[in-house]
Amino acid sequence: MHHRLWRRPLDEGFERVRDLVFAQQLDEGLARRRDEVFARIETRIGDIGLAVRCPVFDGHVIVVAPRPDPSTHEAPALTALRSVVADGGKYLSLGMSPVLPMVEIADGYGMAYEAIAAAWISGSRAALATTAAGLLGALPQAAALQWATSFLGPVLSQKGAAQYLPPVAMALEFEVAGASKIFAIHRNTLSRRVRSTMQATGLDSARALDRITLSLALQIHTMRGPAPAQSAPHPVPGLADLLADPRVTAWATDTLAPLRQEHSDRRTLRSETINLTVRTWASQDFRVDAAAKALGLRSTTVYKHIHAAEGLLGLMDPLTRRPRDG
Repeated sequence: MHHRLWRRPLDEGFERVRDLVFAQQLDEGLARRRDEVFARIETRIGDIGLAVRCPVFDGHVIVVAPRPDPSTHEAPALTALRSVVADGGKYLSLGMSPVLPMVEIADGYGMAYEAIAAAWISGSRAALATTAAGLLGALPQAAALQWATSFLGPVLSQKGAAQYLPPVAMALEFEVAGASKIFAIHRNTLSRRVRSTMQATGLDSARALDRITLSLALQIHTMRGPAPAQSAPHPVPGLADLLADPRVTAWATDTLAPLRQEHSDRRTLRSETINLTVRTWASQDFRVDAAAKALGLRSTTVYKHIHAAEGLLGLMDPLTRRPRDG
């Protein structure tokens, strides 16, 4: 789920955004070189883009690049960024969003972030995000909004909810440490807010699936707003009802298609092996050691299967990039 909830104003001169780019990703061990790469980016793009150091990930630089001429193939800043990546060899990658209006800058950020995964395995080390609808786009809107409003009722009614829920939402998507930097909140304070919000909604902050549930509800509420009051009471759908909707199951089938047998490389791992491992891992609340025990495998083997699935699906690594710190 990478439909970002954080929105902050940038220069109003960027009337249409060509790319809100998680422009470079340094391999983990090279994060210390970010200042060097940042200086190189600023030199290459000059005044045709805006580069900032990502406040969450030490190895990332974000670039907002306007496309002044709609007839151009891509923003001039992107051409410059591609050259930086080419010069950086295997250590740099470029994720790009499609053309988006300024008001959708947060969505562009999320799309560029996701595109980094595809860039890692691309020969050019660059990738453009797809515009395919994600889970939020597949959910039945009215029913999803009704569920989210009801589910979040205990916290939406609290004083100051509009101020403390955005940091909580970001902490669930990134991690507490990163969100606390962006919102200038002490991480212990934000951790307490995450736990209290989950407790208020009847969730367990130690369970990954519960954190995902709260994140989904907050994203729906942020994008759609509260559900309108009903003139007559209607049963509130449950999350299971939403996920059983034909549009959602069709989205899931399409999203997981690369894991099917005909899409897998049989020389490495059979897809049924990857599927079984991933399903077991999810059922064990994404705990590798528990999944390994349930499957009778080594933890390193489970890691291998999950990394294989990530490669097939073009995903960022959730094992190393979603630490539990809330």
